[in-house]
Amino acid sequence: MKIIRTLNRNQLWQLGGLLAADFILFGLTNAQSVNSFLLIIGYGALIITIYKVTRLLFKRRRQALWLTGGMAAMVALQSMGGLNQRDWLVILPLIGLGYLYSAYLAKAV
Repeated sequence: MKIIRTLNRNQLWQLGGLLAADFILFGLTNAQSVNSFLLIIGYGALIITIYKVTRLLFKRRRQALWLTGGMAAMVALQSMGGLNQRDWLVILPLIGLGYLYSAYLAKAV
């Protein structure tokens, strides 16, 4: 069972473009002085990049979606200053259980 996928040239160009856009967006802005709308756009771009990376690494779309959702929650909590060790201990097992439950439901149907 092969989990990690091989990348073709088109996928590498897409990933490189997303990473370049993220570096430009986060490198040229100051989070304390920029409009909040631009921060939301940056958060969305970061989540799209995380999804693209996880989708390229894993064959199953469900794995990529659950991992991206978990990382999106962690980034959102961290940016608000509400992420601590207890959050990690609660959220990560819930993400794992959610993934297993959705995989079970997909096989049951």
